[in-house]
Parts: sequence; C-alpha cells; structure tokens
Amino acid sequence: MDRHDRELFDKQMRHLNPPPSNTGTAVLGVVAAFLAGVTLGGYMVAHQIELPQTVSTETTDLAAAMTQPSPALPMAH
Repeated sequence: MDRHDRELFDKQMRHLNPPPSNTGTAVLGVVAAFLAGVTLGGYMVAHQIELPQTVSTETTDLAAAMTQPSPALPMAH
C-alpha cells in the first residue's frame, strides 16, 4: 500500500468512526422516561372509577378449607 492509498484509506475510515458517545445524556433520557411513566401511571390509577368490590363465596370457602387441619392418614406397619 503506497502513501496515496493510505491517505485514501484514512479518509474513508474517518467517516466510519462514530462520535464519542455521551452516556450522561442517555442515562438522563432513561431516567426521564421512567419518571414520566411512573407519573402518568399514578395519574391514571388515581383517576379511575372505583368499582364496588364483592367477596366471592368461592374465595371464602377456599380460605376456610385451607385453614382447617387435614385429617391424619393411618400409617401401615
């Protein structure tokens, strides 16, 4: 490779080098997006219409069944 080829190669490679990244800006953008999402989500939850909540009988039956002790099984010798 002669001097002229080397100069052309360097000129072409100069365009491929990415500019130095600014990680501070990227981190700031991610934090801003997170805070915007939390704020928007909190606003949406706070302004939802409250629906009446009823307790299902199936849920209470299951809870009662889980709190009762299970019968002991006979052991074979």
